[in-house]
Amino acid sequence: MASNERNYGIDSLRIVSMFMIVMLHVLGAGGILAKSAWGTAHYFAAWGVENLILCAVNCYALISGFVGVYSKFKLKNIVSLWFQVEFYSLGIAVALYLLAPGVFGTGDLVKSALPVLFERYWYFSAYFCMFFFMPFMNRFVLEAPKDLQKKFLALCFVLLAVLPTIVDEDVFHSMNGYSALWLAVMYILGAYMRHHGAWLGKSKLFCVSVFAVAVGCNLLAKYGLAFLSIRLTGSESIHTNVLLEYTSPTIIVASVMLLILFSRIKWGACGAAVVKVLAPLTFGVYLVHMQPMVWQYLGEAPFSWILEQPVYKATLLFIGLVVGIYVSCSAIEFIRRTFFKILRVSTLENLVSEKISALCRRLLAFF
Repeated sequence: MASNERNYGIDSLRIVSMFMIVMLHVLGAGGILAKSAWGTAHYFAAWGVENLILCAVNCYALISGFVGVYSKFKLKNIVSLWFQVEFYSLGIAVALYLLAPGVFGTGDLVKSALPVLFERYWYFSAYFCMFFFMPFMNRFVLEAPKDLQKKFLALCFVLLAVLPTIVDEDVFHSMNGYSALWLAVMYILGAYMRHHGAWLGKSKLFCVSVFAVAVGCNLLAKYGLAFLSIRLTGSESIHTNVLLEYTSPTIIVASVMLLILFSRIKWGACGAAVVKVLAPLTFGVYLVHMQPMVWQYLGEAPFSWILEQPVYKATLLFIGLVVGIYVSCSAIEFIRRTFFKILRVSTLENLVSEKISALCRRLLAFF
């Protein structure tokens, strides 16, 4: 199913996924989930939204494989990403160090200058590792027998998703999806779906229905286990989140359904033009709003104040906050991209890529 035609439906999913990721961070790191009391309307609303959007990170990883399976490996791609990450990681760190004297130390600057080694952004650290295995994963999908690929994915599903969910333990240390291993599995799954057209012919009604069932199972498990936990022990156990992991079978199914659904979206000229502008900004949105020092400066549960409002007002405030974060971060990334173009940073990226490639060739010559 090889095709070089750009799928703007997939680009739309990239935008929607990042919007949902911002929602996840506002709910989680923002303290809304932690401060929502069981039995309140806020609790059911917050966890309901969490269940609905938790598949976003898997979607973003699936997209990498879906669009990358036919791509040629270019070292410049990861170098360009490194420059982008370094700009925000160190740039924001220096700004906060100067604006908030005494709050941050030189150690924070050092860690921000080495974002991969100190895992300042877990997704980029995991992606950085996975990037160098992409040529091998692509070759596996493009050349290995389809039956072998199906067995591989089935084995990954059982070992990394089903068994850990049954015992509610990270049995094989995939870090519940926060790892290069899991991103690689999602990459291969996305690449497999595109190359073989797997499940892409399913109707929109089918995708929406299966997605709804998967989310419904998560909701029933979350609310039901929470109720039992509180009745039996007086407090809510962490095991009530058994299906709320990136490696959860239901979350995987929901992610796949969204990928299929969005792959079938066809935009007109105007819609495609908007998507074409917004899609490249998504990773910048992540880098800006998830700079660790920003959250350290905001303090614990910085958005829990929303819970002081009636649920309908809290919902509007939550939506407004997420939209504000997404739009402002997109604007910052747009300015950054323009700034890099004016300074012709791509020339430096090419030079760095060539130097690293030359060094690698020299090292390989010894083997």
